[in-house]
Amino acid sequence: MKYRTFRNLFIFFLIAAVSGLTWCGFRHTEEKPKPSADARTTRYQAADPVPSPEPSRNASARALTTLEIKGMLDQWLAVHGKRNGKMRMNNILPTAPFLANIIRFEEKDAVRFSDDPQQWSMIRLDLNRDGVMDEKWLLINGRIAKREVFGSDGKTVVETQFFNN
Repeated sequence: MKYRTFRNLFIFFLIAAVSGLTWCGFRHTEEKPKPSADARTTRYQAADPVPSPEPSRNASARALTTLEIKGMLDQWLAVHGKRNGKMRMNNILPTAPFLANIIRFEEKDAVRFSDDPQQWSMIRLDLNRDGVMDEKWLLINGRIAKREVFGSDGKTVVETQFFNN
């Protein structure tokens, strides 16, 4: 067999193999259409005429007022006000319906908020635990001083509230 013929056959089989594998890969990754919410509701209602949904975490998180959240955070800060060399702690209130992460700024920025290098600088809250931070609470001298509410993007501040300590 000539080299040119061998090369052409090899390229043909290589292209066929890659095409076949690609086709199989796409075929298995296609998502099957999910039934709409109405179809699921109708199906469940037919089986159980009185559905008893469990309360979601979102409902309980939104039911908390700002003062209730502030009280929970103030309680935590009263016990854990000193950071003991840590720069960040995640999920400081694991039983709460919201996610709270506490942070100490780098020293050059932290000195503007606190004279004590052992104090925390900021608490970030994800009220519905969806992975997007909803609020930022700034601490001055270890006490909550300012609350900033983010927009839906999790970055743009849409509301600011100051607390008198």
